[in-house]
Amino acid sequence: MYSTKQKLVLLVVVITIKLSETERDDHNRDGAFPCGHKSSEHHQFPIKSYPLLGCTLSLIKNRHRVIEWTTELLAKSSSATITLTGLFGRSCIYTSNPSNVQHIIKTRFHFYQKDVILRRSLLDLLGNGIFLVDGAKWKFQRQLMSRELKASTFHQLVKTVTMKELSSRLLPLFSSAIEEDHVLDLQDIFRRFTFDMVCQVAFGYDPHYLLPSLVLLNTPLADAYRTAINISMGRKRIEEKKEKQLLTKNPYSLDDFFDRMKDKQMDIYMHASICESMRLYPPVPQESKQAMEDDIWPDGTKVKKGTRVLYNIFAMGRSAELWGPRTYIGKDIAFMQIKLVAANVLRQYRFVPAVEGYSPVYGSCMTSKMRNGFH
Repeated sequence: MYSTKQKLVLLVVVITIKLSETERDDHNRDGAFPCGHKSSEHHQFPIKSYPLLGCTLSLIKNRHRVIEWTTELLAKSSSATITLTGLFGRSCIYTSNPSNVQHIIKTRFHFYQKDVILRRSLLDLLGNGIFLVDGAKWKFQRQLMSRELKASTFHQLVKTVTMKELSSRLLPLFSSAIEEDHVLDLQDIFRRFTFDMVCQVAFGYDPHYLLPSLVLLNTPLADAYRTAINISMGRKRIEEKKEKQLLTKNPYSLDDFFDRMKDKQMDIYMHASICESMRLYPPVPQESKQAMEDDIWPDGTKVKKGTRVLYNIFAMGRSAELWGPRTYIGKDIAFMQIKLVAANVLRQYRFVPAVEGYSPVYGSCMTSKMRNGFH
């Protein structure tokens, strides 16, 4: 017969199914309370929380769009702060309130450390680097990195490597795709392009992950890195059917393009386009921390020691009240690379989805991406 543990699991499954059935027909009835603090009006949402299960049903339902879902919830909150409760009462607090974010990352910076779950997952891969450490170690590494990234010699190195990758690999690859009417996954292409550049700048080693031919091969270093990421995050690789995108020649002439680019206004437009893209789709959509002490945020939210807190950058970028400049280490270098690539690629090519009307689907884990690539 069933063991006690199996019976408990079976009971939870049965309760979950029953509640799921009831939730559809009993949306406006009393008996279940919204996720969040019952005593705070600005935390009230039409999300049901049940004993033991918390908001698990809603979390499961939105597991493939957690960033978008929490963004929608934060937009409905007058304080831009919500509390979601998971199994057995474990809760985490989401916020896109600038005052709260400043409180977490500046005012009470020492109160909040890297999320323990994330640290355990990535420790073997990243070690005690800047992404996983706190306190004095983080401050030292940030100062070291900041000084290095601001050096003119480093800027020149990045520019040289970027131009070499463009002229010897990326542009020839696009030309080959046109000649052979070949379909490319742009997300995969630029992932390979970036991986090669990072390895050359950081380690002085070229893994040749992107080649100027249409044969895209895996390399030992890239394979090892991808495997390490998958193991660290506890994910299984799932192959999905992908849409396609065609590459065709840009109808504008080179002279016309360069005439436009010579105009300072064009650089302003390109810069603005990059900023807008980063606003809507930040590379890292949210950051998670763990409270090391009891705390109270500027909006009155009470945070208990050990609580996981997340500030949603994706949501902040979609709030009209919060539009404004952002800054971070390496921003100038990142913008320089993007502009170099965009200028050299768009002067020769334009990109057309192979499936007419296809729109990329946003997907995210630690970083933003297109869920099924971009062919």
